[in-house]
Amino acid sequence: MILRSRGMADSSGKDSSPSERFRALEVYPGETPRELYVRLKELFSKWVRPEQKSVKEISEMMILEQFLRMVNTEMEVWIKERNPKTAEEAHFSRKLCSSISG
Repeated sequence: MILRSRGMADSSGKDSSPSERFRALEVYPGETPRELYVRLKELFSKWVRPEQKSVKEISEMMILEQFLRMVNTEMEVWIKERNPKTAEEAHFSRKLCSSISG
């Protein structure tokens, strides 16, 4: 799963991925610590789907997401268009792009 954008569409979480909502660092007005915990756990499960993936797959997914957050926007879009499944594939795409444009 690759994120659609770097930002959230709005504070309700519409048009954003579970990963983006998980990382939003927003506590809703009146939300108790228990409600915050439950919401984060739910978002994490929707994003990572731990019951369907191995530890290695989850690790690759998280590394890929962070990799995409760290490259410039143009590179991020270029890599996402190639739909890599792992960070290693994204790295190879980035190397390829760099050699083409450089």
